Amino acid sequence: MENWTEMPSEHLTGNGYRNIIRGWENTEARLNNEVLVYRTEGTDVEATAEGEFAVQHPLDEEGLNTHFFDDEDAALDYAKEYMKDNPTV
Repeated sequence: MENWTEMPSEHLTGNGYRNIIRGWENTEARLNNEVLVYRTEGTDVEATAEGEFAVQHPLDEEGLNTHFFDDEDAALDYAKEYMKDNPTV
């Protein structure tokens, strides 16, 4: 996770962010990629979400960029694992 820096909470409010619990940005990526953990309630994905929490990240090997979870801890664990497995996305 050395290339991923946690974003300050004041950066994760407003500017299109909604219900963000935690977020990281990749300091080595050309596109300044982000990994965000958020609550799906009240967001655009709420109607189709398969869980109360989501992790949004750059595309993975399956072509997905969002994964859903029923538990906040599971979402945070997935985000950390994603960053560990993808140090330079």
